[in-house]
This record gives sequence, C-alpha cells and structure tokens, in this order.
Amino acid sequence: MDNAKLFFKNHWPVLAGLAVLYGLVLWCLLKLVHLNNGHFVYTLDDPYIHMAMAKNIARHGVWGITSHCFTSSSSSLIWTALIALCYLIFGVNDFTPLILNILVATVFLLWVYGLSKKIAQKQWMTAVLLVAVTLLTSLPGLIFMGMEHTLHLMITVMFAYFASSDLSCSGGSPRGTRIRLLVLTPLLVLSRFEGLFPVFAVCCLYLIRKRIVQALLTGVSALLPIIISGWISVSKGWFFLPNSVMLKGTQPAGFSFTAVMNFLSQAIDKAVMSPFMVRTMASAAILAVFFIIRDRKFWIIQVVLAVVFCFTTILHLLFVESFFRYEAYLAGFAVFVAGILLLPYKDDRFTGSKPNTSDMARILFIILAVVIPFDKHSVYSITKLPKVSNNIYDQQYQMARFIKQFYNRQAVALNDIGAVNYFADIRCVDLWGLTTMETAKLRMGRKYNVKTIEEIAESYGVKIAVVYDTWFPHFPESWVKAGEWIITDNYICGNDTVSFYAVNPNEGVRLSEALKLFSPSLPPDVRYRFF
Repeated sequence: MDNAKLFFKNHWPVLAGLAVLYGLVLWCLLKLVHLNNGHFVYTLDDPYIHMAMAKNIARHGVWGITSHCFTSSSSSLIWTALIALCYLIFGVNDFTPLILNILVATVFLLWVYGLSKKIAQKQWMTAVLLVAVTLLTSLPGLIFMGMEHTLHLMITVMFAYFASSDLSCSGGSPRGTRIRLLVLTPLLVLSRFEGLFPVFAVCCLYLIRKRIVQALLTGVSALLPIIISGWISVSKGWFFLPNSVMLKGTQPAGFSFTAVMNFLSQAIDKAVMSPFMVRTMASAAILAVFFIIRDRKFWIIQVVLAVVFCFTTILHLLFVESFFRYEAYLAGFAVFVAGILLLPYKDDRFTGSKPNTSDMARILFIILAVVIPFDKHSVYSITKLPKVSNNIYDQQYQMARFIKQFYNRQAVALNDIGAVNYFADIRCVDLWGLTTMETAKLRMGRKYNVKTIEEIAESYGVKIAVVYDTWFPHFPESWVKAGEWIITDNYICGNDTVSFYAVNPNEGVRLSEALKLFSPSLPPDVRYRFF
C-alpha cells in the first residue's frame, strides 16, 4: 500500500492524463457501439482503405485495395504496413487500427510526461500539459478515425524536439540524440508525406548553423524512403507519389505570375478556413521573439522549436487541403510548443535565465490576448464522434453489406472505396481516382467527363455504380438509376444520399430487386427510394 501511495504521489500527472484519455475513449466506444446496433465502426471510410490493403497484403501478398493488382493508394506507408503485420500475426479484424492508435497515444503521453517531468518545476504543470494534449488535440477523435494521424503527431513532436535540442547545442548534442533523429526522420515521412515540412525546416536551420553534414544526413534519410517507394510505384505503372497525395494536394498550376498568385490565394483561403493555425503560428512567433529579446539568444530550444512549428505551418497551408484531420498534428504540435514556451523550467538548457514574475505576467497576457488558439473542432470532434461513426455505419457499412451479399467478386464502380473493399471482394473501379489509375490520369489532365466515365466502366465490365450524384455533374445516359439511400444528421459523409445505378441497362431489374430485398434490413434512420 505504501509503495502504491508513493507511486501515485510521484506519477499522478501521467495517471491523470491517461485516465482522461481512456475515460473519453471508453465513453465514445460504448456510445457509438450502442448507436450502431452493436457494431464497431470507425468515423471515416478512409481507415478501411488501409485495412483493405493490409488484408490483401496479409492474405495474398498484394499491395493493393483489391487482391487483383497493385495500387498506390496509401498516403501512410508505415500505417498500412503496421496493420498488415498485425493481420499476419493475429488475423484480419476490425479492431487493429483502434488498438494501435490507443497504444500510440499512450506512448506519446508517456513520452511527453517523461520529458516534462525532467524539466517542469511543478507536477501540476505536467498534468495540465498532458490533459491539454489529450483534449485540445482531440486524441480520442484521432483514435476513432483509425488512421495514422496519432502516429504522425507523435513522430512529428519527437522529431521537432530532438532536432531543436540538437540545434540549440553550440557543440552539437550527444550522439544518442542524432541517432534518434536519423531513426525518426524516415519514420516521419513514411507516416505521412507532410513529414517533409518539419524536415525541410530543420535542414534549413542546420545550413544556417553551418552543419552541412547533419543537413545532408537528415535530408537524405527523409528522401530515401520516398525515392524507393516512388520507384516501385512507377515500375508498376503508377505515379511517383501515391494517388491520394497527387489528387488531394495543392501545387502551383505553373510558374507564371498569375499561377503563383492563385496558389498563394488558395493558401490564404485555407488560412481563413482554419484560423487556429494562423493564431497558433502568430502566438509562437511572438513568444519566440520575447525569448530572443529577453535572453539575447536565438539558438535555444524554445526559439528553435517555435521556428520549426511556424515553418511547418506555413508549408502545410501552402501544399495541403484544409481538413481538420490533416491539421490535427499541427494542433498537437502547437500544444507541445506552448508547453515548452510557457512553462517555467528547472533545466537551464531551455533558457538563459529563469523566468521571473514579470516574465510570466507578460506570457499570461499573450496567452489571453493572442493565443486561445483552438476552435470548436477539438471539443466538437469528441462530442459528435459517436454520431459521426453512426453516419459511416448507416452509409458505407451498409453499402459494403449490400455489395458483399449481391455483387461479391464482380466489377463495381464507387467513389467511396474503403469499407466496401475491406468487407467485400470485388473488382473495384474508383470513379474518384485513388485506386484506379485511368481515372486519376484523366482527373489530373482535366479530361474527366461523362464519355471517359462510360469508357472506363465498359473497359472493366462494371455491373453497378454506387455513388454520390453531387460529386459528378452528369452520368452516362445508358446508366439506369435504381434507387437511393438517405441518411439523417449527416456530419461526415460526402453526401447524405447515395445512389445506385445499373451501368448495364440489362442489370437494372436485378439491381432493383436486390435493393428491394435488402433495404428493409437498413437501420431505421436510413430512408430509401426506388426508381
């Protein structure tokens, strides 16, 4: 009992942080399973893309969304590989991404705790930081997405901290820190290609610091896995980068003045849509200037970390679409930077002098006046999480059930490909282009139209199409619409209505009969219509 009391006294901050995380995860899990009639379903269709690919790797040795051929569809190579490894060991199951995310979140909080315990003056400061990381980053929301975002967040923060620690040492940091950096750098890029942003920032700082060898080693270790995976992809007839990166990323349409200005205008629009990124970047910059003026030093951990964060945020605004889940790693990064910038420390490596009362008053003013950076997304994503899962259950999960029952092992055209390919075994024609190269090339070349859609469907012998009408201006006249499913209170699906088309008119009767047989088994909050 005495040992337990002593353990709690010494480590209560991390126990509090983990209790908040696990409590929220348990609440969300019970709530969403109840809403989904006893079924566990993720809050996006996208994790099922990783799961479908991992299933095919484990069972058929094929890196692809189906068992029939290679597809370059994963923007997180390491996440797909991790799930595939678990499937090889434990068998294919729905819970592997959930468990992996919980484990990663736990390791992340333990790492932040270990670091904070060494440097923070008070235990309550560590507890506040851990709870802030859990809530403001919306770790439960990332966990139930079932994707790589938790892993990407953890590796980003670790990489940025160790790089900042190395850069802040005039004679270089210990060998162990540099080894960690060389291990973390390729993992960061393989977790998500946005990992190149902080790597680029760190390489630039190494060059400014005149550490040419370290800059080269960091750059090469980041680019090498991309080059290898790109070479494999090109050898299979795909783009150098995964289709998801090619189709969802933003880049200048050219190098003319007009193209560059349009590109910058898009970045400004994304900043307006995600004001928390601008506010956190401005706050980090202001606090970094404060430390530079106070300590008359630039190469201290706080300042370097703030610079890496600001540089990463700018590059993200320039090259990545504005979606909360893509920005989640920046939210967690911002919380960590805030902790490093704002808390008083007992470790002289972090500042040239100890903060006094006047310093803390200024910092508090900056927090109140400038920061308060996190908008409704962090809380909203947790409170609405069960209903978001229910949206996927009502739509994509039911689509998978229907296709597996009536069209398994047949050619089906889709625009949401994850759940259907994970639960069923079909020849998938992706009308959005993530897993069908013909579609991707036409979209990239701006030649995608009704005629090319019809040609692709005919070349694959597609029987039916299950799509959102609003995502496409028109469909071929030969396609016969047989029915619709309409979900209620849609928060996450691309549209509340999914339509079923007989691509071959001769398939119309069979499709209509299948829909009439299946539709009564839909959840009660899903409406359906026949044509």
